[in-house]
Amino acid sequence: MDEDAFDPWWREGICAQIGSDLFFVGKGQSVSEAKRACRLCPVRLQCLTDALQTEVEYGVFGGLTPPARLALAAHVRAGADPLAVARRVIAQERTPWSP
Repeated sequence: MDEDAFDPWWREGICAQIGSDLFFVGKGQSVSEAKRACRLCPVRLQCLTDALQTEVEYGVFGGLTPPARLALAAHVRAGADPLAVARRVIAQERTPWSP
């Protein structure tokens, strides 16, 4: 059996390659670099889905800060599918803004 089949998804994350310091900043510090890294991450969808399911309280996960995730987690607690919520958030970010 292939051992890679059991590797957790997060091993493919950008954060696993560059370290987690960028994603856990002090109060008042910028999270823009972390968000940019998340937008490029191949496992962003899994990361955000997991963070919504487990209600991670700290750090940038899936490109979102704790307050943003908290608002979305309320929908998950009310019965929304965390994967669907994460997909919708990511899709909205990719939609170009128009007046």
